[in-house]
Amino acid sequence: MSIRIEVLFDKEADVYVATSTDVPGLVVEAESFHEIKSEVTEAIPTLLELRNNSDYHHTSADVIYRDHIALA
Repeated sequence: MSIRIEVLFDKEADVYVATSTDVPGLVVEAESFHEIKSEVTEAIPTLLELRNNSDYHHTSADVIYRDHIALA
């Protein structure tokens, strides 16, 4: 199972915010990038279990983050 996670830095609140369209209900915030990775890794299996996803037991805890910059 592959899950895409969007992590943004909210300058106004001074926190990182993680969301995912692949995991409905995933909205996590933390003060550091290291903390957001840990929070997301813990939250994903729980959210998948709550949605009765039969694959949640096979969800890897390995999360790969890549920097992404979008210019408008």
